[in-house]
Amino acid sequence: MGDGYDEIDYMEISIAAGADGIILEFNGEESLKAEINKAVEAGIPVITIMSDAPDSSRQSFVGPNDYQVGQAYGKQIDEKTKSVLVLMDSENGNFEKSQIYSQISTAVMEEDHGQKIDVKAESMTSDNKFDIEEVIRSIFQAPEGPPQILVCMDEITTECAYQAMIDFNMVGEIKIIGYYVSDTIQKAVEKGLIPVTSTLDTAKMGKNCVEALWEFEQEGRVNSYYNVELQFLTKEDIRDAMPTDSG
Repeated sequence: MGDGYDEIDYMEISIAAGADGIILEFNGEESLKAEINKAVEAGIPVITIMSDAPDSSRQSFVGPNDYQVGQAYGKQIDEKTKSVLVLMDSENGNFEKSQIYSQISTAVMEEDHGQKIDVKAESMTSDNKFDIEEVIRSIFQAPEGPPQILVCMDEITTECAYQAMIDFNMVGEIKIIGYYVSDTIQKAVEKGLIPVTSTLDTAKMGKNCVEALWEFEQEGRVNSYYNVELQFLTKEDIRDAMPTDSG
């Protein structure tokens, strides 16, 4: 993806080349949804991974569903918390309509034991790391101060939130619930600076994608959904989990 082409370009190239199948991480764009439909009309099965396009013609989706993700994240928030900010990927659109945000809020309310926990969301509107850093720095510099818990939904946001916590000398005052296990995040979790981060079994996801394409080729049909559960890793278990995550 580093040669100037975007998802639309690659879809058009794949369709023109008559690919046997396409595995696509959907980005939420209507124009990309149209390309999925075009591929299927051309007889090319499309499997979406990580982010789904349920109202397209795609054959199957491999990944966690938003309901489970929201519930899982919500259960990481303890009842002593007063304020939570969910840093949402802008690709999820309006966070008020997001199933993930809704389920985080629901899970928190179910676990609050009578304590009022304020759950808000902030939309991260750029893939540019500098822009994300600026948004997070503004959160830390807000007059009311940052929330007690920052829920991060992607790798870049997790790393930027971690760096801001260091820069503003707020280690121990803010809890970061992270996403993914990069080298930076792994070291932070091992030190206890990020108490928990989530991960997916990427090897299983890849295998499921290939199995879905193979099943469609052989049977002419395939399950519409292959569930992959989100796992949360603390410093006690992150080292043991890394060999599996790396395949």
